Amino acid sequence: MKVVDFMTLGQRIKQERIKQGISMNKLAKSVGIAQSGLSDLEAGKRQVSFETAIKLIEALGFKPNEFFSNKQPAQSPEIIQLIKSVEKLTPEQIEQLTKFIDSMTEK
Repeated sequence: MKVVDFMTLGQRIKQERIKQGISMNKLAKSVGIAQSGLSDLEAGKRQVSFETAIKLIEALGFKPNEFFSNKQPAQSPEIIQLIKSVEKLTPEQIEQLTKFIDSMTEK
């Protein structure tokens, strides 16, 4: 008999947040909620609206269907975080970063 691992939304968000190395404060700010609200959600003391839940899931780099499935996302959390960081760069900064990465990977 297979045992089903059930997690609340808050537990799952906490698991992914920690796995990706994102602080509670950073995640809360990115979706426009108080850190105390996120803390209460992760502890199972509070529920959030559907809209806020979707914002949290997307801020962690998931599509909602990926987040609730047992399958891993197409990209690793590290790659997702890199993509989010790169999206904030100017085209010139992206060009410099690309050159830097190329120099690191040359053999």
